[in-house]
Amino acid sequence: GLIALTRVMARDEAAAATPDGLAVSFASVDPGFCATDQNNNQGHVPAAQGATTAATLAAAGDQGGGAGMSGRHFYEGREMSWTYGVPLA
Repeated sequence: GLIALTRVMARDEAAAATPDGLAVSFASVDPGFCATDQNNNQGHVPAAQGATTAATLAAAGDQGGGAGMSGRHFYEGREMSWTYGVPLA
């Protein structure tokens, strides 16, 4: 699924850095069951809270931390195992 695609894209793009040193990083984020129009606001997580992890990762990319997060999956601000077991340390 999406998490596996994230890992494949991160692997393939790491090998294809541009000549000027720019690289693309990939991370997947699960926002949780957010209350939005799409589900008639039945979710138990406010949309703003669900967007926090994605926004944090995007900001880290601007500060140079994004490359170290490439290929990883996040939920509620923590890295999760791609098999969705328990949060990683």
